[in-house]
Order: sequence, then C-alpha cells, then structure tokens
Amino acid sequence: MDLDGPRISSLEKALTEGNVSNGDVTDVKYIKKTLLHSPIITNIFPRFNVQVNKPFKGLSSQSFNDEEYQVLIPNEEDSQLDAFSEDENDDDLFEDMSDTIRKENTPTEVTTRPVLKTIKVLIKTRSLLINGIDFPTKTEIRASCIVKGISSGDAGNVEEDSLLISLKSGFLLLIRLFYVPRYYKDSDYSLQTVGPVRQDGTSVFKPFIVQWWDTSSNQILPTLDCSGYSLSSNRSGLSVVSASASRSFRIYQTQHTNHGLSFKKHFNVGVDGLILHSCFAEPFDRNKIEHHNIFMTLVFTEFRRLVINLFSWSSTEGIGSSFSKSALPLDNSFPIPVFVVPLGSNASFLFVSADEVIIVTIHEIMSAGYGFKRSQSPWKGSFPTSYYVPSTRISAISNSKEDEILIAADNGLIYSMIITDNEVKLTTPIIKIADTASVFSLESVADGYNLIYASDTGSNKDLLVTHLFDESDVNNASEASDVPYSDAKLVKDFKNWSPLLDISIVDSGKQGSSVYQEQQELWGISGVGKKMKLTHFRYGYAAIRKGNTYDKLRKANVIFPFEANDSQFLLCSFPFESILLEFQVNSAETFAEIENSGIITEEKTLYLTHLETEEGNFVLQVTPSQILVSDLAGNSFQQSTEKTLLFCHSFKQYLVLLADNSSGEVSLELYEINPRIFSQPSEFEGELLESLHTYSIPFQPSLSKIFHAQNELYLLVGSFEGQLFVYKDVLNSYNLEPMAISLSDFNPYKRESRIIDNLLIPEDIIQSKDSIYIGTRDGHYINLSLGDFHNITCHSFLKLSNTAIRFSPVRDDSNFIFIYAKSLWLLNLYDSVYPTKVHFDEKYDRSISAVAQVPLLLPKDDCSKYFAFIRDDGLSVGSISTFGDANVRQIAIPEAAKKIQYLEHLSMFIILFHSSTNKGRLKFFDRKSFRFLKHKEGTIKSKEEESIFADNEFPTSACVWSIKRNDRVFKNVLIGSTIEEEAEDGSQSRPKIIKGSFKVVDVSKTRSSEDQPGYLKVTELTSFEYSGPISNIMQIDSAIIFSSKNTICYTAYDIDKKRLKPVTNLATLPSDITSMVVEEDNQVLVSTRLDSIYQFAYYPDEDGSDTLRCVSSDPLPNNFINQAKLGSKIFAGDKMHSSVSIIDADQNKYSSRVNFRMTSIPRVFSAKFESAWTQDSNTDDRGELQHENKKSLVLCVGVSGEVSCIRAVSGEGDELRLLATKMLKGDQRKISLEDQVRKLDIPFANKVSGTGLLSINKPRFDYKGNRGTLIDYDLDEISAICNINVSI
Repeated sequence: MDLDGPRISSLEKALTEGNVSNGDVTDVKYIKKTLLHSPIITNIFPRFNVQVNKPFKGLSSQSFNDEEYQVLIPNEEDSQLDAFSEDENDDDLFEDMSDTIRKENTPTEVTTRPVLKTIKVLIKTRSLLINGIDFPTKTEIRASCIVKGISSGDAGNVEEDSLLISLKSGFLLLIRLFYVPRYYKDSDYSLQTVGPVRQDGTSVFKPFIVQWWDTSSNQILPTLDCSGYSLSSNRSGLSVVSASASRSFRIYQTQHTNHGLSFKKHFNVGVDGLILHSCFAEPFDRNKIEHHNIFMTLVFTEFRRLVINLFSWSSTEGIGSSFSKSALPLDNSFPIPVFVVPLGSNASFLFVSADEVIIVTIHEIMSAGYGFKRSQSPWKGSFPTSYYVPSTRISAISNSKEDEILIAADNGLIYSMIITDNEVKLTTPIIKIADTASVFSLESVADGYNLIYASDTGSNKDLLVTHLFDESDVNNASEASDVPYSDAKLVKDFKNWSPLLDISIVDSGKQGSSVYQEQQELWGISGVGKKMKLTHFRYGYAAIRKGNTYDKLRKANVIFPFEANDSQFLLCSFPFESILLEFQVNSAETFAEIENSGIITEEKTLYLTHLETEEGNFVLQVTPSQILVSDLAGNSFQQSTEKTLLFCHSFKQYLVLLADNSSGEVSLELYEINPRIFSQPSEFEGELLESLHTYSIPFQPSLSKIFHAQNELYLLVGSFEGQLFVYKDVLNSYNLEPMAISLSDFNPYKRESRIIDNLLIPEDIIQSKDSIYIGTRDGHYINLSLGDFHNITCHSFLKLSNTAIRFSPVRDDSNFIFIYAKSLWLLNLYDSVYPTKVHFDEKYDRSISAVAQVPLLLPKDDCSKYFAFIRDDGLSVGSISTFGDANVRQIAIPEAAKKIQYLEHLSMFIILFHSSTNKGRLKFFDRKSFRFLKHKEGTIKSKEEESIFADNEFPTSACVWSIKRNDRVFKNVLIGSTIEEEAEDGSQSRPKIIKGSFKVVDVSKTRSSEDQPGYLKVTELTSFEYSGPISNIMQIDSAIIFSSKNTICYTAYDIDKKRLKPVTNLATLPSDITSMVVEEDNQVLVSTRLDSIYQFAYYPDEDGSDTLRCVSSDPLPNNFINQAKLGSKIFAGDKMHSSVSIIDADQNKYSSRVNFRMTSIPRVFSAKFESAWTQDSNTDDRGELQHENKKSLVLCVGVSGEVSCIRAVSGEGDELRLLATKMLKGDQRKISLEDQVRKLDIPFANKVSGTGLLSINKPRFDYKGNRGTLIDYDLDEISAICNINVSI
C-alpha cells in the first residue's frame, strides 16, 4: 500500500526532490539508461482482443474542447464532489446527460468490419509485455485493468479491448494497441491515417496512449488518497473505477467514438476509511450488455470497523439521477479477506481468507442481512495467493447458475471452486505447479489448458497442461504435498531474477576472447528459500536452437541456402568438398543429405545464389575451377576454367570473378550470364558466360563484390594493404580507373591506443541501402556511406573481435544484418546504429563459424528470424528474436544463500549460506563450466575431512587476500562469520549474536585420478574469534580491514612472525556499518545503518600504526544503503526515498547534490560496462579510448531486478552536441538537447488531462522531481540515435 510522504524540512525536501544549488555541478550532465527491466509480473491478460485493421490515429475530444475539458476536471484536492449532496448546482452538471450517454454509447456504423486478433498481454513492474515484446513505461505501474470492448448485438461486431494503467508518478493512462510496422512512432504525424494501416511485413502490436490524466495533485509520490491505487472495469466496458487507497474513488463513464473508446469527465465518490478491496459485480447474464453497474468496496473505517459498501448507477440514465449507495457494517469476527471475487451467476461476492470462504449476496448487503454462507477452506495449512475467473468453464458445469473460481495456494495447487445457489458445491485441486503463483490465468485451448503464472519469488512460465487432475490423483494423496505435479509442456519461460539479493561484478577474462569485447560481467543471487538461483545477467537478442545438431558438419566454413523445385536446400562448403542437404518437412530429422543432385560436390564452393527469372528458377554455383547454372530438374550448364577462381559475387545476371592464372597474375573479370540459358535451356549451345571486362589487378586481392547503387553497377575489390578499390559504372565504362579508399583514414582512435590499423584487410562487405558495411580480418567493423563516391562518410569504426568479421543478410528486411566472428551480433537499424550481441539460451557459449537465413522456416510471428548455424558442435537451426531483451543464464541453488564473492584466481564463485548443517555453508561454482563443484573441508592441523564451521557459526562475508612472500604471490580467502548463542536467560525463541570469527582459508583444486575425480580442497589455515560479528572484509595494500558492528578494525600479516598482527580499532561510528568498499587511492567508503555515509582515507605507516582519516561525510542522517565513487562524485542509494543521490564530495559540498528517484531501492556499484569501442566523452580528443581499469559508470541494481546505469559527461562535450544535432534531423537551428527534450512536453503544457496519440514513456510521465535532472537515454527519441553503447 502506498503511504503518505513524510513531512520534511525545506532543506531536506530540496535534497530529496532535485538540485539544491548549482555550484560546479552544472558543468556535468548525467545520463541514465535502463539495462534490464524488472521481471516481476503483476497482471496477466491471456485473451486481449485487438483490432488489426483500424487506422493509426488517436482520440480527440468529442464533448468538450481542450480548454473546457481542463476546466471541468479540477485538481485532486478540489475534486471531492459529494455523491450524496443535496446541492442543486451538482445536479446541473448532469442535466440531460442520460440522453448524451445513450447517443454516445450507440455504436457508430463503420464501413470496415473490425478484424480482431487475440494476443497475450502481461503487465510487469515497469513494462508491458505484449505478444512477447517488452515496452517499458516511464515509472513503475501501480495498477492495471482491461477495459473490455462491447458487442453491438445486431451487427455482431465486437469492439477491441483497451488497457488502463496507473503509474507511480501519479498518471492514469488509457492505452490502445495498434498493429503497425515496428518503426511507427507517435511523432510520425504523416503516418496517422483515416484508413487501415498498410502492412509491410514488419508489423507488431505497439501500445500508444490515447487519453491521460494527472492525478498526483503536484505530490512527489502518490499519497493514500491519490487516485489509481486500484483499477476496475465492469464486463461491459461502460464504466471504470479508479480507486485510491483511502477516502475516495473515481467513476469514469466511457463513450465509443469513431476512433475507439474514450473516457468522459470523472465523478468522485467519497469513502469513509481505507479501501481494502473493491470490484464490480459480475453481470447476471454475460451474453448481454449490462448498463446497470454495481460496485463493491470493503472499507476499514477510522472506528476500526469493516464496512461493505455497495454503489450502483446506470450507464443509460446518468450517474446524477441513478446513483445510490448501500452499506453493511460487519462485526469484529469477520476476517479480513485476502481477496474478494464477484460471482455473477449467484449475484454475490466471495470473500476468501486463509481459513474460510464467505459468500455475501447483493441482497444481504442491500437489506442488511447477516446470514452469510461460510465454508472451510480446502487448503489446510496453506495460504491462498491469487484467483482467476476463466472466460470459459474449466470444469464441467451442470447448470448456468453456477460460478467457477480458480484459486491458487502457496503449496502450488490450483483449486477449482464451484458455487451454486450461494453455496460452495465442490472444491477440488486441478493443477499443481512447483511455484507459488502470485498471479495466474488458466484458459481452455484446443490441445489442453493454457496456464500462465508468475511468482514473485519463483518462476514465471507459460505452460500447456495436457489434462487436469481426476479423482484418483487427489484421493491417492493424503496431504497436499503428496499430490504429483501436473504434466505440462513449456511454451515460454519468462525468466525471473527477483528478489535480487546480492550481486558480483567480475572482469570478463575469457580465454581467447578479444579484449575489446565486454569488459565486465554481472552475476547475482536471487529468489527466496529453496527457489534461489545463481544468475548471469546479459542483454541482447535471444537465440533459441531448434531441432537436432549435426556433428558431421561442424567443420563447414560457409553455408548457402537456396530454393528449387518447391524444395528448400542448404549447401555446406568444406575446404575440399561440398555437401547438399534438403530440409525435411514434418520429420524428426531436420536435414537429409542429397547425392547425385547436379550440384558440384567434389570441391569447395566459393559462391552460390538463387536466380529468379521470368522463365523459372535457377541456381548459380561457382567453385575454384568450375561455374554451374542449373534448374536442378535436368537442365545444367557447366563451364570449366583454366584459371583458379579466388572470389566471386553476382548481381542478377552479372557475375564478377577474381581469377589467378598459372603465372600468378590476378585479373578482375566481369561477365553476364548468357540469357538464352533461361529462355531456351533445352536447345542452348554456346558459352555459359559472356565477358564484359577483364582487367589486371596489380595487388593481392582479399575479396570482390558487385553492388547496385544510384542506378549503376559498382565493383569493390579489397586488398591486403588495407585498401578498398571501387570501380564505378562498370557497364558503361571501358577504361575502368578505380578509386582507392584507405580504411586507415577512417580510424578515429589514437595511434598509441590499443586499436591499431596496420591489419585492416577487408574480409567481407555487405550493402544495405546507401551504406556498405566492411568486416576486416582482424575484427574491425566499418560502416561507410558512399554517397557519390567523392564524399565518403564513416559512421562507425568499431573493434568487435580478434578474428575475421563476416556478414549475413536478412533477405526480407534490409534493416537487419547479422555479424559473426566466433560470436554473433545483430545490427538492428530500427533501434540503434550499433550492433548488439546475440545470446543463445544455453549454458555454454559456442563459437560460430557460419550463419545463413533459412528460407523454409518462416517465422510464426514478426519478432523472430530463422537461421542455420555452423558452430563448434555442428549444424543446427534456430530462431533469433529481433527485439532486445534480458537474456540470463541461471542455475538453481539448493538452499538460501546470503552472499556471493568471486575468486578471480580460480575463476569461480564462493557462495555463503546460512544452512542448518555446518557442512553446507560454503558452495563453489565454476564460471567456465557453469556448474557447482564438489569440495571437501578440513583444517591444516587435521587430515580428516571436517567442517571448518562450528554448529552455531555462520559465514557472512568473504574476500580474496593476496600476500607476497619470497617474490611469489599467494592468494587465500578471508571469511568473516557470526557466532550465534542462546540468550542469557536460556530462551530458545531468538538467538543472540554476541561475537564473530575470522578465518584464513586456502582453496585449491586437486587433480583427477583413476580412483577419484578432482575436487576442491578447502583448508582452514588459521582463525580467531572476535568480540562482535564480522560483516565486511577487504584488503588495502598489505592491510586487512574489516568491520564489526559500528567499528572498523585493522590487522595484517607479520612476515617475520608468520602470523596475523593483533587487531586494532581504526574508527568507531555512531551506528552499525552495513557496507564498506575500497576504491582507488586507498579510499574507503563506509555506509551505516542510521547515520548516512562516510569517506575515509587510509594511510599506512612503516611502524605499523596505520591510520584511517575521515575525509568527508554526509551532514544529514539519510538512510543510504551503500555508496560508490566515480571521479570526484559520490553516488549513494537511498533506501527511504528509493533514489540515487549524486554528491560532489571532492570539496565536501554535500549541499550541492542531484537526486534521481528510481523504481526500487537501488544499490550502487562503480563499473565499466561500456562497450570497448566507446570513446571517452570527457576528453576533447574523440579518439581516446577508455583506460582498461577506468570505471566509467555507476550501476544501480534494485531488489526488484531492475538494473540501470548513470554516467557523467561534459555538458559541452561532443556526445551531447552530436546527439542534439541528430535529434534536429537536418534542422540548422542550434537547440540544446535539454530544450529538445523539453519540447516533448508541449502536448502536456498546463494540462491535467488530455487526448491524442502518445508514446508510453514520454518524459512527462516521470517523477516530478526527476524532470530536468538527468538525460534519459531510454526515450524513444534518443535510444535509436545515441552514440554511446552501454550494455551488459
């Protein structure tokens, strides 16, 4: 429940709302970008109807113009119109409204019959998952509901559904889904048509706001009486209620216009107390439009009484003349329900509590009757978590007056409850899952039952359940735990990584990988209890392997897909042969090898393409010694050559070859395929190819390509000297003089940087529109815009890999290009000018050597492309989503974990547990093999295997300790623990922590033998007890710093005495220390539980009297969870306000800070997650690369699973200046980026509500305190054109 914001002083209010003073902070701008959205699902709509043939157009005011529309909707505090007032002026507002509603609710005759498609819509914490695509909102979603479309009766048309959501920032949004091409935006006014949208094959379902309301009343956060806490809509879609948590709710009457459903002026209803539950009564007959609305609220009054209120009104007569209210006070024995379910066929409400279910009828509420029907709950020992009312009956129904309610319990069982004549007739388990469903849906489908469920602490899955439980399944189980899990097929796994408890940022350090790839990785532990997981976080495009893998083909280096005779083929080229495969439809084997096909298989294939002519389809194949044209139906034409062909490429009937003769001379040869082959294949005699040009090449070529641009043919030849030679207009020119392009001229980096340009050998080139993309042999990716070949522009010059870059086109959309060099990237020009990594949903990363689009397996939706892959495990086929999303690798953790620490020298994680058995308090996970390792514990004094922890000793912190001795560096692990002992009075109810322990542990790997496999040997070298629990351990130079309660302690290794020095106290703070981090320059950042943050400087002394000096601290007692340092700025996560405070601590200017509110409580960590090609925007030289150890951003990680980053850039730097220029789209005016973002708020100026067609993540919908504070790279207008690529 949302709480009222605390009353704070003017200084504190300024500190929490935004900037306090400019100071020198104005020279720095902060950029925020969301890397991962929260995976928590809060609502599920499995059958959401969308009209796919409606125009791309928003709403306009029908009854009021915008100015009058604003006046009639006062601010929240002035809008407490009493529904029971006797003031005649109130009635004037509703005069003749019944006639207006009756006219407006009559469906308008349309010329095009609506075409509806049913899709799945899932509501997440801060995004809408629509048909598998995530669309983020500006802030977290408080509540959501579906506004059903109505049936027009005689015509039989059914209107589409609408979506209503409320945001935490205080906005209420009415959303319609449009089936439009993916590049459609709200700013594309020329695309807003009056007719159906023309589809081009790229259409997806996109959400747009058609009506909005600001309900915040200028509050920073929603208060208890702010509308939007819960949303409800009646089944007919004619009335919608937006309720606050206390005191009132709003009634919106809907009207149906030519451009869809819209809301009228709201009507406020006062309520005396807290609204615990509210819902519309279900109509008695679902097949008829119900104009009479009944709305129920369960209120907890200020007199600590429960009261059921029943409000009713008519959609045809108008609220002013038909509104009524009934109240039923409840006695103190009535339990507070977990949820309330309306029962339409029984005209009642089902109150569900932990121990019983109570049925309260509408008649009892209106007549003050207390004869409630009560039944014991069937989930004995469990707790109900959620319910769902299916649109079609799941269980057999004997008559139409029965209601079926599905209820999920925390034991994983889903019960079907049948209510007849206001009595519970039958309750039986029908499905059991392995999670606790926080929200779910279950609908009957053709193949069984579609179950979609989400668990806040477990998994989120879409399942196809083959059958429900019968009586034998339930009767054979004496307890709920004995009921077997339901048989189900996984349709979709919506990965869940919340609550996110602890994270670890580790250096990538992949063997054989490029230093220019991801510099760091993000790992974390999430979940609760036995549902915990270790997660490796990644973002990119998801690839899913389908079918079998063919190991025989793993050494193929090129694959060519083609189509012939209504069949689909794939030619795999090896170094000395080629193999032809045919796709098998409806077969367990995806491929079948074809012999004697007419294709040349005795040598490798340089090039193969499919030729489409008016006479039919042909295949062109080129090998080092032969050229073949065939229709694979008996007509084949083959031509041998005395020269050795090196490279080949074609455009339509034109073919370019690079050939090497016996004397070592290389020639560039342009041919045209004889057209008589296609027109008279059976009678053709003569030369296969007609020569157009032959020219000697005075250099060693690396490739040859032929492209068509600007109505001309161009030849491109790459050289081993790093040049690209362009031959222009080759059909009309007889004296070809190439233009030489030196690729090193486009290198933007400094010569002394890590990227050098002496090996820029073109390996592959692909054309897309007016640009060419060049991949070099040493892993460079270059994007050139040729223009007229005299004004060449370089748009991108990136280092992706250490191996050769190759390209694979997407034939049906030139905005997609796949890039592969062991790893796979997708260049999606719809979303970004930078390539993004493609991740397979597998535990192990495999090297990719070839990629080609598969023509047979057309995508089932518009989000995926189907490709064939050659990887180190063989040939396989898979789908690749073209929408970026979180891609996480997870492995289950058997117990509740507390802490994770990375051991870099062993490339593994150590995970600390609070286990009941002392042998299960440490586990080790190998990062490379992605599995847990077996280990054995012991002490240095004993050779027997034994736990290093006592029964009451639990590990709480760990770190790697490096010590140099005899010119060698030894690495051990330091573990801090707590020792729990009983209270002095002997009470067992709560343990009392009175001390801690400090351990030095050696972790080493043993070799495998014939008798025993290898394992980890964990040996305790030394340990000592301490007077308090040890919560943090770290190393600074040779010193060991740890914290215990509110004290910072010091020890070190004495080399002469070969033991640890006695512990000394360095500092004592007013409250317990919760976080301690060592940054560069021996600076220690300390966060405390109650009195904010401190920055210490560590000064070692030769005599051993090391000191810790407080450099700065926050003068206010803010509840910061932790802090991180980036340059001279301190970033602190505020757990009271869910915000990040950016403080200039270099000069101790704590009053000069920037605050930015986040969607969840953020923990902050300095990191370097920028892509390696990112240039340093803090320097005037565009070519300066980030230093290898320089941390470039602050990562903000929330418990909800959301991950964001914040960077600091110069306000006058190139990044923001270039971004502002791109946003102007050719406009020559000089407008700053901030001013352009502010222009996006023009439709909202001086308004509290409005209509239109708007994006769901407009900057206006952010928290009021965030506006103008940070530059948000999540905005649609910025994300596709920004130059900086930050990802994980």
